[in-house]
Amino acid sequence: MRIRSVLSTLVAGAFLVAVPATAQADDYYWLKDRAGDAPATSDITRFKVTKTDDMLVTKVSFRKVVKPGGERSNPVELYIDTKGNGRPDHRVMIQDVDQSFSKTRSWNGSENDRRWGSCLDDLGERRAVTYQTRAKTVTVRTPLSCLGDPSKVRVAASSWYGSDRHVKQDWAHTKHRYTRWLR
Repeated sequence: MRIRSVLSTLVAGAFLVAVPATAQADDYYWLKDRAGDAPATSDITRFKVTKTDDMLVTKVSFRKVVKPGGERSNPVELYIDTKGNGRPDHRVMIQDVDQSFSKTRSWNGSENDRRWGSCLDDLGERRAVTYQTRAKTVTVRTPLSCLGDPSKVRVAASSWYGSDRHVKQDWAHTKHRYTRWLR
């Protein structure tokens, strides 16, 4: 009986040493936003952010989605904080077929918009940030390498509408409010 107990312990210990640790599970955060506080193509209704080992996937749902190239497409701005100082460190902006990725220090965008920096593919040609529209949702995929491979991130999202003189924003939940830290 004692030999069986010792043998079971040895086998269990060997199994624990032989099996490698699995990758960290994806971390996500989602929230609902009030519907009807902006025109349908700019009205954020749901916001979900998922951090995987190598990607930040953001899904912004609207009351109505217009495919890129269409009239009045869904504009999306993502403000990403990696340092925890309250200000965004990166900004991803998508409007129609136009995209930009930049480092920033404020909520007002950046003078460096359209400077892709570390967010290009291996050949330095194509943009690594991708997006698609489907089922009332705009999905934006940002490689963590574009953000300097941070161990944690938090994201705020907005959409805008109006004329050049009177632009208004619809924020996911509240103006300048980030998700919780995703690790």
